[in-house]
Amino acid sequence: MTQAYVKMNLPQLAADSLRVLERNYPQSPDLPKLNAMVKAAG
Repeated sequence: MTQAYVKMNLPQLAADSLRVLERNYPQSPDLPKLNAMVKAAG
């Protein structure tokens, strides 16, 4: 979901979906990659 929002140029929604993922799955191996994507999207 986060990747899709980044690709659609919706950084606020990307950040929101990342926060949900971090809250529900704090051990997700995708978090570092997604964090970098969201930061780069601004």
